[in-house]
Amino acid sequence: MKKLLATIITAILLFSTCIIAAFPTQAEDINWDDWIFDGQGELVAYYGTEANVVIPSEDQDGVPTVSIGDAAFENNLDITSVVVPEGVTKIGSSCFHACSNLSEVSLPYSLRDVGMRTFRYAGITSIVVPPVKRIPMDFIVAANVSCTDVILTPGVEEIHSAAFYASFTEIVIPKSVLAVDWGFYMTFASKDDDVDVYMLNPETVLGRVVVGREAGIGTQRLIEEAKTYDVYTEGAQIVYNHTGSIGPRIKIHALRESTAKPHTDRFLKSRNGFFVEMTEEEVAEKENFCKENGVQKPSDTNKPTTSGSDTTSGDNTTGGDNTTGGNNTTGGSNTTTTVTTDNSGLIIIIVAVFGGIFLLIVIGLVVALVIINSKKKKKKAKKLAKAEVVEAPVEEAPIEEAPVEDEE
Repeated sequence: MKKLLATIITAILLFSTCIIAAFPTQAEDINWDDWIFDGQGELVAYYGTEANVVIPSEDQDGVPTVSIGDAAFENNLDITSVVVPEGVTKIGSSCFHACSNLSEVSLPYSLRDVGMRTFRYAGITSIVVPPVKRIPMDFIVAANVSCTDVILTPGVEEIHSAAFYASFTEIVIPKSVLAVDWGFYMTFASKDDDVDVYMLNPETVLGRVVVGREAGIGTQRLIEEAKTYDVYTEGAQIVYNHTGSIGPRIKIHALRESTAKPHTDRFLKSRNGFFVEMTEEEVAEKENFCKENGVQKPSDTNKPTTSGSDTTSGDNTTGGDNTTGGNNTTGGSNTTTTVTTDNSGLIIIIVAVFGGIFLLIVIGLVVALVIINSKKKKKKAKKLAKAEVVEAPVEEAPIEEAPVEDEE
């Protein structure tokens, strides 16, 4: 009996261990000594040496992470990739400055505010920018390698001066963008390349929007400044060749009535570039490309997707035929349908159900064994009582001998 109870208890402990392992907590894999939080949801600094960093979605006290402070990862040469969790809305200035080995970054849809020099002198090779309000100066500045792929998620409103120092040769500027500084892109591209800039909103204002200033003014003032800036006499460009030598050919793609047309017609020809008229269908295809390949809303990430660029996204959208996206990604009839499902909720339910059944069975067995053992003890006690009655010795009365009379 004792052995059986010991076996049952051992089984319960093993099962409990399995349940705990099936529901890991965030704290299990985190060395909190490496992470400095301010107690109000801001990550102040990181002192770890991990190569692949996943920023905790909450601090050790359970406070959700909503922002990353200025220079939180600055000069960290160990990290090669970083994942910023959903829920973070702000990244401070110089956050990943001089992280020269950082080549991969995943930014959340919730992000709305990024500071200057976010990835200055980092090793970013490609990036998908969430729907932030503005892309500031020195957002990406090439370090030992140069960024060749940039995708802007619809929702971005402003692109400031010298936002990118990179080598990409194609970028799609979504309809949501209201103002673009002429010098937003300092290119390292070869003179043999074409730099294609797709302006999808014909009312997007081009001009000297911001020069050397952080986001201290609103969008409306930016637009007003851009309208009053004389692009003809000042000779502003939308793309500069960083090396100072003859740069690549610049092609501005937009609708004919776009605000980009009079600017590009006037001075881009003298700088090895020209205006390319787009159709409404082409604009729609490019906007669709941004939606498909941009950062997806968390609620959309598990939807089935058919993408013309063989890229999985959260929207249930079909890419067009023979359409080239703004990131050298070609859509076409060779589409790939990928269905992504999250079964974690179902697994939790199954584990919980089977766990409950298992515990009920174990409890029932223990109760049954206790009852059976109690009955056995009672029967044994009765048998012992009967045996004592049967085996009790019978006392025999002593036999008195009659006195013998002497005969005379």
